[in-house]
Amino acid sequence: MKTLTTLLIVLFVSNFGYSQYSGYLGKKNYVSTNFRFYNPYFYNRKLTYQKVQDIDKDVFAPIKFKDRINTAFSFTIGHAFSNRFAMSLEVGIQQGKVGMKESRSLSYQTYDSSYMDYVNHSGQIYSTPFRVNTLQIMPTFEFSGDGGLAPVGLVNKIGFGICRTKIIADDDYKIFIEKQNPNTFATEYHLHATGRDAVSTDAVFKSAVLFYELGLRLPITKRLAYYFGVRYQLGYSTGVSLNSGSSGEYTNKSFAEDMGAYFFNNFVQANFGLNLNF
Repeated sequence: MKTLTTLLIVLFVSNFGYSQYSGYLGKKNYVSTNFRFYNPYFYNRKLTYQKVQDIDKDVFAPIKFKDRINTAFSFTIGHAFSNRFAMSLEVGIQQGKVGMKESRSLSYQTYDSSYMDYVNHSGQIYSTPFRVNTLQIMPTFEFSGDGGLAPVGLVNKIGFGICRTKIIADDDYKIFIEKQNPNTFATEYHLHATGRDAVSTDAVFKSAVLFYELGLRLPITKRLAYYFGVRYQLGYSTGVSLNSGSSGEYTNKSFAEDMGAYFFNNFVQANFGLNLNF
């Protein structure tokens, strides 16, 4: 919070140090609301072969992962230092679905009455997709080309920051695990866990994020401008510890690995917004 407050103070106090720049029609500061969406299908066809459990079925029913459109909403406040350079701070929420990798395996225990003890097993698992929310806080540097008139016009944006991702609580989460029938030796899938026993909704995935965006702020009045952009975003995990619990739930480590794939799959994003210049 202290870092966020400092950045906001810098953006506004900078007016005094750069008073020689009058800004676009006398406007050097801006706030904006933006909507981003992304469809990983267009550049990662492997997603069409990823299998997940059908959330509407109580029996084992693997289906193709249909994560077609994810979304993000953000609020930005910025200041133009010159006609070619500006700084801003973006705070946003990114929403999407995380599909467990088909090759994931899970260890579990069963009680063997003949041995009077627990026996360790492992098997391949299928899970329903997990809905996630990611909070993003990103300082951003903006550069305009020759003839730029920040805070409007063509802009190259480079941003970096932090992300905190949590799974949205859902009682319909299910995990099915592969087991071998001891009598027929046939492979069967049994319901292993549901709801909060399937995934810990208290787990927080922390990561760093870096993006480049090419955008255009198109003035429609003296104070308002449309914004259009294409963003290329990468996420980097800062590490998540393994859940040491014995419940057999989807562990923090597994969540971290699949979140890494989620960030990669949402690499390209379209951005639309509305700017208020003041």
